[in-house]
Amino acid sequence: MKHNIQQLLSVAASLLLLFNSCAKKQEKPGQSFYGKISITAARIPDTTALEVRYQDRVLGNIPLNDPGVQLEAGLSGKLAVYLKGTNQKIADTTITIKKNEISSYRVAYIPDLGLSGWLNSSSVGQDSTALLIFNKMEDFYTTHPSVDLYIYYMDFATLVRKETGIVIHNFEKIKLSKRLILPYWYDKTNSQTQAYYGKFKDNTTGEFIKFPPKNRDYFTLQTSIEGGTMLVPLINSAGAVMSNGYIEL
Repeated sequence: MKHNIQQLLSVAASLLLLFNSCAKKQEKPGQSFYGKISITAARIPDTTALEVRYQDRVLGNIPLNDPGVQLEAGLSGKLAVYLKGTNQKIADTTITIKKNEISSYRVAYIPDLGLSGWLNSSSVGQDSTALLIFNKMEDFYTTHPSVDLYIYYMDFATLVRKETGIVIHNFEKIKLSKRLILPYWYDKTNSQTQAYYGKFKDNTTGEFIKFPPKNRDYFTLQTSIEGGTMLVPLINSAGAVMSNGYIEL
């Protein structure tokens, strides 16, 4: 029995020495760890026209991917995208480099829409669609300076438009909305897909706004990409709101 106890103590001591040895290896003073960043762009004709800077140091042109750029982990710094060779900033954010991980970012630069900024890079399920609504209705705000955007869907069982519960308060002009994740389905037999609509409520009157020429208070939102993200520009044409000309991101 005494011999068995001595064996157990010997094994425990060996394990303790091994643990301390591993801990010391992991805690070498001055040892550095690294992570990587990856950046891609949506809808830019020449991606070399954008450059990435970290703490004001140029890392390279977009796309920065496969396998990304290595930076020291555990540090925080300013990540920014500029029009190459200029001080025209497209997007910036403060990041912390993660040890042994690749942090991915996606930026949009679409000059013809006046759009630039970060895009949400997380994936979208195959039974969903993601919308980024871009408000380009400059003239609209002369009459309606403050509006909320309500998102509706078509209930095909009753043919009634119903609220999704999604409301974008103070829908600002010339600004990109947050990403909206909506259910998506397509009925091939009837060539029918889930339909979505928008309604504007005037914050001054508290009433939904009606638009010519049919004097109705809703407009169609384009949703035709399953498992992907769409940029949907809203324009004001002859008093009516239109969401034609979407862009897949």
